[in-house]
Amino acid sequence: SLWLQNDVATLRLPCNTNCEENNFASMLDKLGEPVTVSITGFVEKLRNAAKCDPKGSTKIALYPEGFKASLGAGNVSMSIKVGDCSDSVIAVMHIPTLMLLAFTKAMGSGTVQILYGGDLLCLRNQSMVILTRVVP
Repeated sequence: SLWLQNDVATLRLPCNTNCEENNFASMLDKLGEPVTVSITGFVEKLRNAAKCDPKGSTKIALYPEGFKASLGAGNVSMSIKVGDCSDSVIAVMHIPTLMLLAFTKAMGSGTVQILYGGDLLCLRNQSMVILTRVVP
């Protein structure tokens, strides 16, 4: 690891010499089956919910036909369901709220496919593909 230190703070950065291949196409191959949902109205609901803690993170629970975004601050928590969330959970991940807001706003208000695998999350529609890392 690399340590950077001043009088009052220490920053420790992990160093890894065996970096995995950073190829977009090979990363997409590692993802599971897509979950197709309509995110119409989701951006506005997320924007309103994010006002309680915009710098926090959002927990996303992915279902076979939908997802649930949960966020909160202090003793307040909110959940936004999109699609059918009555089946069993496929995966749970955490992503910064402002990042999720920017990504879903860029996707528009139509149908989106969500793919997940390991620590990768992919949002895609007819005109755009967003691939990012998340915390499982």
